[in-house]
Amino acid sequence: MSEPTLEQAVRAMLLSFDAVTDLVGQTIRPDILDRADNPPAILIQVEDEIIAEDIEGRGGLVTATVTIEVLHYTRLGSRQLEQAIRTNGTDPGTGLQGYVGLVGQFDVRGSSLARRKPFFVERQTDEDRDWYGIACQYTIDYQEIT
Repeated sequence: MSEPTLEQAVRAMLLSFDAVTDLVGQTIRPDILDRADNPPAILIQVEDEIIAEDIEGRGGLVTATVTIEVLHYTRLGSRQLEQAIRTNGTDPGTGLQGYVGLVGQFDVRGSSLARRKPFFVERQTDEDRDWYGIACQYTIDYQEIT
């Protein structure tokens, strides 16, 4: 059996957010969309993981940079999906922004949105609808799984 990945944990977290699944259903993937997938959709990529140690060499805390890309057919739809991930439809938010808790084997100590950048995907043929997206970089701190 393989070790759990942070991508799997973030996917599980997002699938537990009603505001997110109301918009995308189950279309949350690591790295790339499946060939049959269309927006609205979410992609998850772990860009970097830094294992922190204190001065005595004790480690355990991992700081990860995770990029979450939202894809939709409209600019407004991509903004609504990004907000659903960040807040889970509540004020104050109960979404990924500020999340603390256990997700599978991952003990998430903190999650914060570092940056978000809108983008546009022009499709190849006239029959294809263009996509609007937002790339969100989150910093997620979690206890290293040993």
